[in-house]
Amino acid sequence: MPAAVPIQRITRPAVIVGSADDEALGGEHPWVWATGLPYHALAAPSSGAVMPQSPRALLQRNEYGHVEGDFDHAIGYFAALQSFLTYSLGWTRHDKGLIWWLDQGAPAADARFGLIRDVWFGDETLENYLSWCVEHPHIGVFDAFEHVVDDQPLELSEDWRARLSTIRAQRDVDDLSLRPDQMHLQGGEHIGRPATGHADARLIGVDPGSRSAVLISQTVSGWSAALMRLGSELPTLSGGRSWRVDVHVKPVGFLGTFRRSRATGLWFAGRHAHHIVGN
Repeated sequence: MPAAVPIQRITRPAVIVGSADDEALGGEHPWVWATGLPYHALAAPSSGAVMPQSPRALLQRNEYGHVEGDFDHAIGYFAALQSFLTYSLGWTRHDKGLIWWLDQGAPAADARFGLIRDVWFGDETLENYLSWCVEHPHIGVFDAFEHVVDDQPLELSEDWRARLSTIRAQRDVDDLSLRPDQMHLQGGEHIGRPATGHADARLIGVDPGSRSAVLISQTVSGWSAALMRLGSELPTLSGGRSWRVDVHVKPVGFLGTFRRSRATGLWFAGRHAHHIVGN
């Protein structure tokens, strides 16, 4: 995302939603209220971006002098990152992908990495999330599908071991709103409904000549599962070429143009080189 585009930061809406809304939004509101915001920001960057406020900005002292934050807001803040890495980049190993990106100097040539840099990295919360990911490496939302799984512990350099040890020590004394380990994110369970639910979804505009199609889903729940299922039914293209599927999810909007990796079997947006490093 161009640096000149301002990012407006918001806090969690205080609304009550029911089970029907859970299907439309792809999960329980405290976890999924912000998962659509990164896609909005990338679809129309010239109009500015609206992203969740940093939990650090919401810390304040209570009547007893203790620093505390808005835990319910922070759940959605970290779940939005987890969901975005899982579905847009197609990562099942966020620890591998984030360490690769940070080791490259946190480049922002890809607009998605630019958004991650400007929000979670800029908020100084990304390494808290990363240190937790190293302890809980596997995102299992795609386990029902045939894909290549890397479940080996990450081999960390000495520098990263020392760095993560320092982060964990600080995490132990941080307010709960800065600690992803307290937010029931293990395995991606609370952001998993796009891959584990059922959607009223269809493919339209299937054109082998341009290698393009459009997936339209009425709900966030099940859109990724529908892409896996319907995408596997697309005719094989000559020369090993890949289909490019524009994904539109009614409650969110345009999610990106997705391809299926022959290496992992998963669908992702953007460059394959950015997909493979997180698997």
